[in-house]
Amino acid sequence: MQVFQRALEALASPKNEPLNWLLGDVLREQAQSAKSKFLLEALGAEPRSGALTSWNAYIDQYRELLVNPADSVKKAARDVKAGKNDAGEKLLALAAEIMAVVHLRELGYAEFRVLMPTGKSTPDFEARLGQQKALIEVKNLREPQDILRTVAVQHWNDLRSRNPKRYNFRIVLRHAHRGQLSLAAQKRLRTILDQLPDRTASVVSEDIDNGIQVRIERLKDNSKPQLAPEAIFFDLFTNRSKPNGMLLVSGITEEHLTIGSSEIQSLFLKAIRPIAGALDKFFGDAFDPVSLNVIALRWEPPDFLVAPEMLSYVTEKIEGLFDSFGLQLKPIIFCEPLIPLELLQRYR
Repeated sequence: MQVFQRALEALASPKNEPLNWLLGDVLREQAQSAKSKFLLEALGAEPRSGALTSWNAYIDQYRELLVNPADSVKKAARDVKAGKNDAGEKLLALAAEIMAVVHLRELGYAEFRVLMPTGKSTPDFEARLGQQKALIEVKNLREPQDILRTVAVQHWNDLRSRNPKRYNFRIVLRHAHRGQLSLAAQKRLRTILDQLPDRTASVVSEDIDNGIQVRIERLKDNSKPQLAPEAIFFDLFTNRSKPNGMLLVSGITEEHLTIGSSEIQSLFLKAIRPIAGALDKFFGDAFDPVSLNVIALRWEPPDFLVAPEMLSYVTEKIEGLFDSFGLQLKPIIFCEPLIPLELLQRYR
């Protein structure tokens, strides 16, 4: 609770003004119930995390693009209201909406209006593209749950949540694996993480299944990981706000520079499910034959290198599929938009 107290005090800082504007009341309520730790931990962390800087910068841009910003605060409070264990997921869904508005602005959309709930199923936003009205629904395409990164991070966070004293240290996990992990590899990786407090060696290197090599380094209190000079990737999203968390480092291999048909198929299938579930937002009781129907899909890619051509190809195929049935629908798949340097400096 001491971290949560620091978090609430940090909300008063000018560097957190956008976050306080949009989610201040929500976070104060969550601090009392302890239903969510994601943003509260980031607010209470020292030093200030990059994740917190990004949230404030994105919200700053989002607010400026809305014609009814006050309604966005009401909608956020309704949408993020925590259920049993879903506060974190709801915050990520809100983040997708914020990023979608920022991204669509770069594509020429303007005059964004938050659509409040009515008796009918409605999209998240209304906007303009030139002279045409656009209705926009936003969905999250979460990264696969069976890749090395998600398996490791989820299990490590679970261990730290259940036994914070025993797992109160930082680790660096290095790997070069791409794609799904077998069940045997997942089980072995979790077992290694379970056993880290009891191991005397500070470094564990092991083949967890059929050539999948991992190297886990346990860091001392104030030590920094020794990072190789070659191109590397840091999984900052899950670890910037966790002083005792996990840092993942992955080397870039030739395999990362090619696009396989299985990746395209995977993205197509991943996108088509939420699109199908959102069709009533456009073609239900509130059907508007004049408006441009846009579904913006924020994608968390399994790899850190993303080919724009793959996103364009998948969206074209999805759009063509619906067009063949006489349904006008424009899908837009995007990753995290770039943040202007001046905003990063303002909220860093």
